[in-house]
Amino acid sequence: MVKKLLVAGLCAAILTISSVAMAGDVVVTKRGKRYHAATCALILSKQTTGMDEQQAIAKGLKPCGKCLSDKEDKDNKSNKKEKK
Repeated sequence: MVKKLLVAGLCAAILTISSVAMAGDVVVTKRGKRYHAATCALILSKQTTGMDEQQAIAKGLKPCGKCLSDKEDKDNKSNKKEKK
């Protein structure tokens, strides 16, 4: 019985995460200034909205330094090149 409950809970968690990921490439919080991967530990306990990454960028949001640090590094490098 415990095994069935554990499996059911795990399935529900996976479905929740996958549905958020399917709603958009990234997730944002209501007042956040950054966008995140759906699995980011910084936003797991917060209410989020899925959106396309390009929409997040158009809104002026920056990538999360923890879950999307490689994207932030690329953005910083391209900004430095543009300033030169």
